[in-house]
Amino acid sequence: MLLKRLSETHGVSGQEKKVRDQIKAELEGFVDEMYTDSIGNLIVRKKGVSDISQIAVVAPMDEVGLMVTKITSDGLIKFTPAGNFDTRMLVSKAASIGEKAVKGVIGAKPIHLQDSSERKTALKVSQLYIDIGASKKEEAEKHVCIGDYVAIDSAFREYGKSLVKGKALEGRAACSLLVELLKQKTEYSFYGVFTVMREVGIFGGGPAVYKLDPEYTIILDGSDSELGKGPVVSIKELRTMFDLSFSRRILELAKAESIPVQISGMDHIFSDGARVQTARGGNKAMKIGIPCKYMKTPVSFMDMEDYRNTAKLLEKTIAMIGGKDIEL
Repeated sequence: MLLKRLSETHGVSGQEKKVRDQIKAELEGFVDEMYTDSIGNLIVRKKGVSDISQIAVVAPMDEVGLMVTKITSDGLIKFTPAGNFDTRMLVSKAASIGEKAVKGVIGAKPIHLQDSSERKTALKVSQLYIDIGASKKEEAEKHVCIGDYVAIDSAFREYGKSLVKGKALEGRAACSLLVELLKQKTEYSFYGVFTVMREVGIFGGGPAVYKLDPEYTIILDGSDSELGKGPVVSIKELRTMFDLSFSRRILELAKAESIPVQISGMDHIFSDGARVQTARGGNKAMKIGIPCKYMKTPVSFMDMEDYRNTAKLLEKTIAMIGGKDIEL
């Protein structure tokens, strides 16, 4: 399963190459143009029978993680977060460091050695370290360097009737879904944009869409919404106000096609939409979210029925725009 492979692949913000390489391999022979821009975005062109409208679909490749900042005299690895997430979940997690995926465990002072005041507060990042089994700095330096990225290890698993668990599902599900769409025959041309560095400041999407200058942009990403109720059409995020007419037209389309859909008046996250919508002269942007629980942790949950319904809605949306069956 492509989603499983992408979820288990490490691609911390700024180090998305392994994810990008997997996507490129999947799309080889299915698309008409494919290139990587100067900051690492993968941009793909899919030509259809008709080339009436210019559409870009954007999905993020990166994930939250860590970066090595120091190696202590006793061989322990200190780090800083790469991305915005709840660092309280880091203790006791298995991790992979750098290109060689050096294995380690995130540790802290054991609870039985903590005093009463320490037990009352959550551990700070400065109190954590990664143990790779080295006993001194010189030994650790043979395997780890300052600036190495650190990814949290987490296996992809299926649960119950249609649930799946994995890391980075909010972004990797969007990438997987977009790849599957790009591999299909299409009547209308569109761009697929797989972006970098969303988690550290949404830096990738803006430059990519600036160059393409599409009329319509669809943001694919996770949404912290109820599972099993269908894809989420977002009206607003922390840094984005999506095109209201566009969003409402998609809601009408979902109803006409009997696709279950949710509406979010306020997603308390940020996506590539914040930079994409205002790129160059601006464009009509909206977001289709894939419901996801426990986002930005190694144990995100998703319902594959939502995934399939998101794919249906995205395909119908592109057909609607391409066929000019849209008035905003």
